[in-house]
Amino acid sequence: MNSKIEIEDFKALKKRLFAGFAGVVIVLFIGGAGYYLLGRGEWSFYDCFYMTAITISTVGFGEVIDMSGVPEARLFTVVLIIFGMGIIVYFGSMVVAIFVEGEIKHFFRRNKMMKQIEKLKDHIIICGAGATGRYIIRELLATKTPFVVIDESEHHVQLIMDEEEKTFPYVLGDAAEDRILKEAGIDHAKGLIAALPEDKDNLFVVVSARQFNSKIRIISRGIELSITEKLKRAGADSVVSPNFIGGMRMVSTMIRPNVVEFLDLMLREKSNNMRVEEVTVNADSPCNGKTIAEAKVRSIADVLILAVRHGENYRHNPPPEFLLKEGQTLIILAPVEDVIKLRSAMK
Repeated sequence: MNSKIEIEDFKALKKRLFAGFAGVVIVLFIGGAGYYLLGRGEWSFYDCFYMTAITISTVGFGEVIDMSGVPEARLFTVVLIIFGMGIIVYFGSMVVAIFVEGEIKHFFRRNKMMKQIEKLKDHIIICGAGATGRYIIRELLATKTPFVVIDESEHHVQLIMDEEEKTFPYVLGDAAEDRILKEAGIDHAKGLIAALPEDKDNLFVVVSARQFNSKIRIISRGIELSITEKLKRAGADSVVSPNFIGGMRMVSTMIRPNVVEFLDLMLREKSNNMRVEEVTVNADSPCNGKTIAEAKVRSIADVLILAVRHGENYRHNPPPEFLLKEGQTLIILAPVEDVIKLRSAMK
């Protein structure tokens, strides 16, 4: 069930609750007015209202108004009990079911989440919370990167939340549907990862996402090598093949096991938040036009500059006198917190 359906259900639920409550009020009013008319004004409206309340609730307090001389009033009471109890039972059972089953809490949580998604800017959308998506989500949580997950199964999403002991925004539905992408904030997202199990589904997602946002960076999963070019023509900036990555990983573990173990420690252990990251030098950055030594990058954050990219060229292990310029991207090794500090300083 997707979020749009949940919102529709919430509106229907509110209507049913309102209808049940209105029914109770109407019965109380009709009962009170009926007793008042049958008593020809001898009974106060307050007593008539009270008599109606204890009658339809069947509390059994007895007659608070003397009906011995008005037999029609007792017949009216019987009718009131039959119809009034039905409405009371309907309204009461609905309220109990809602709060016992947690439906109200669920609806309000979903509503709060949708408002949270609407406020997100420059976030990443992950399509698919399955075998591949769970590791993407884990890394984004570790690096404190804002994101939204799209998946048709709430069970998949909840499993990841339980494993990571963290919550994150998500939209339930088919990621290939335009409406679902809209709800995930495709218009103001900076990236989308298509990690669905089937290549054809990822292809549909890529086409839809590119139509909505021409500037968004799209990374897609591609199982078959033949799908790679199709995904790129459809709008994907990059395609990752699990088979290729798996093969490279296996041979790397064979010939350079220590390097692989070092990278694994960074990514797998929750207590280790070291990451190889990238930071761009902006025009207004205080580091723009200064050498690495003059910019005092190490005093801003505890980072190790592995390389600097400018255009298609890389300068590996740049020396202290290397000049930093607008548009360059620093490839760094640093804890997540220091990456955030350096990014803030580069703005």
